[in-house]
Amino acid sequence: MTHGIIAFLADNRLLDVRLMLGFVLGPLAEAQLRGGLSSSHEGLFSLVMRPFSLLFLSLAIAALATI
Repeated sequence: MTHGIIAFLADNRLLDVRLMLGFVLGPLAEAQLRGGLSSSHEGLFSLVMRPFSLLFLSLAIAALATI
């Protein structure tokens, strides 16, 4: 059902690629974040302790700031 609605909106140019990627990748990213945080002993603090995660977190904040 959901795929039909997304396909209809995409055919009528009412849905752009960014929104479609958000629909597809959003739940996957949320599940991975939840799994990573539950296996970590530091909780949310582990997002700023490691250099790569700090880099991607700052890139996400910068991308949201430009909207």
